[in-house]
Amino acid sequence: QGNWQQPITRGEFACLAIRYLAMEYGYTDEAFVNDYMRYCPDRNGEFWGEEDFGDGLSWWQRFSDNEGSFYLTDLPQGEQRGYINAAYFIGIVNGKGDGSVYDPDGAITRQEAACMLARSYEQLDPEDHRVALYSDYTDYDTMADWAKDDIAAMVGLGVMGSTSNTEMLFDPLGTYSREQAVVTFLRLYEDAPVSRSKENVAKLEEAAYERAVWNALHKLGITDSQVQFRADTQ
Repeated sequence: QGNWQQPITRGEFACLAIRYLAMEYGYTDEAFVNDYMRYCPDRNGEFWGEEDFGDGLSWWQRFSDNEGSFYLTDLPQGEQRGYINAAYFIGIVNGKGDGSVYDPDGAITRQEAACMLARSYEQLDPEDHRVALYSDYTDYDTMADWAKDDIAAMVGLGVMGSTSNTEMLFDPLGTYSREQAVVTFLRLYEDAPVSRSKENVAKLEEAAYERAVWNALHKLGITDSQVQFRADTQ
């Protein structure tokens, strides 16, 4: 792929996000999607199984089927289709408007990139890494309310920062290039607290279990518990 200064499209970003997670968990892209949907709930907290379809297809085959359709109605034919469907079901990307269209060829803003990066990393590490942005960034008030927590998380992890050398300026509505997308995913891999580079990524089945229990405890207001997977008992 070339044209590194070109704005990355929403479809291309979905591909990068799935490839990042597959690499972190030690899978091929296809195998990661199949096992993720086997062990983990979808974006709405629901589990799906063969009994829901009866078609004998793997999840990757369903997501990639040019004739099939899930929630998003404007997905392209070809390679990107499976990646976008997978990223949507996992909860990394969202639809537009009423939620039924994805706009795969559309560009993304910096604040949208921060949200998708944060959602990708949260699959590995649900801990809160936010910093107090309002005290640092002069354009804090121009950030969308729905993006502020994720921007704070990416700034807190050192993945994103100011676009200016003279002031703290995040530029939330600025464009995001292919180069910037690759660099920020690389920063997550190299510098984030949980990463394959640090050899501390749990196996996908274990991570799914720990994440489910961790989320349940946090909903109960129990925020200081440590959750550890044990394979010696159901």
